[in-house]
Amino acid sequence: MELRKAHKRDAKEGSYLIHRAVGELANSVFSSNDDKKIRNFLSQLFMKGKNRVSHEYADVIECDGKVVGLALSYPGYVMEKLDKPILEFLKGMYKENPKKYKENVMPIMNVEEAAKDEYYLDSLAISPKYSGKGFGSSLIKNVIKRAKDLGFKKTSLIVEVNNKNAEKLYKKLGYKKQEKVIMKDIEFYRMVKSLS
Repeated sequence: MELRKAHKRDAKEGSYLIHRAVGELANSVFSSNDDKKIRNFLSQLFMKGKNRVSHEYADVIECDGKVVGLALSYPGYVMEKLDKPILEFLKGMYKENPKKYKENVMPIMNVEEAAKDEYYLDSLAISPKYSGKGFGSSLIKNVIKRAKDLGFKKTSLIVEVNNKNAEKLYKKLGYKKQEKVIMKDIEFYRMVKSLS
């Protein structure tokens, strides 16, 4: 098992793992239930720089020669800046139907997931075959270490209200529930860990 920074060449596995993490929200944003199409969009964004799902903000776990785990993380204060390239990409996708853009994209993008002074764990996913091996914990601990190294006092994330296993893991690692946030009728808990 190797934990490392992601590279562009990890786009295929990376897009699969991001889609696993984001789930229904990706289907809504890209207005599709076609997994291949959604992963193609995510792969394009993963290979580009300066956006929320870019390889630049991803750490991966490689095992048996394959990328089997991924964590996307970045400072809360760059979130808005990282959303801009995605919004431009999506505007191009929705140029024939701007009403759908407002319905599918804006309710998700207008939610405050992290405060500017927090280091944000955007997405975390492990391939099903490799779950239960501690890879998720390793990725989270790596994000926490990076947050501390960068001088952050808090790290945060959101988790779907009905994802009890993930919530349990986050609590075990010191995250505490704050408030609920809603994106496209899906409820999430915002969770924060103090680093002081």
